[in-house]
Amino acid sequence: ASCGRYDLLNRLHQSEGKWEEAIAIAKEKDRIHLTSTYYEHAKHLEATGDLEGAVAAFERAGTHRTDVPRLYLNKGRLEDLKAYVDRAGDAELVKWWARYCESAGDLHSALTYYERADDYLARVRVLCFQNRLDDAAELTNTSSDLAAAYHLARQYEARDMAREAIHFFTRAQRYNQ
Repeated sequence: ASCGRYDLLNRLHQSEGKWEEAIAIAKEKDRIHLTSTYYEHAKHLEATGDLEGAVAAFERAGTHRTDVPRLYLNKGRLEDLKAYVDRAGDAELVKWWARYCESAGDLHSALTYYERADDYLARVRVLCFQNRLDDAAELTNTSSDLAAAYHLARQYEARDMAREAIHFFTRAQRYNQ
């Protein structure tokens, strides 16, 4: 440390498993490596089976949006992942969970989570897939989402429902060829 290479001291503490010391060095003297130190600590905790500690460390590292879902999915702990998404209140995670539910065929849950994420386009898309065009039209008429209106217009156009298609193309401020 007398040479000022706190990055090397940080790595030494990490390799010895002295995580508190490594984090303390990173916080005080090696700020550029603070995030990567938290990340390495999270990977260590995950490898040792301390999932809750790993989740907290991934949050400190700022990688929780990708690493926490990966962690819980790899361990087959979907209920814990759902609880984490509900508890976190992070819009990006809520959208991710909605997409996951949709990909698994749970369209009811997908709609619920898309609603929590204020994603009108995704809600309209799912409603159209379910052939609930009236619900999609009602939702689109109450929102100002141009992409949702355009998607619905395309759905009406594909079903040869010209009057409805024109209405939603107009709402979307777009016109097809």
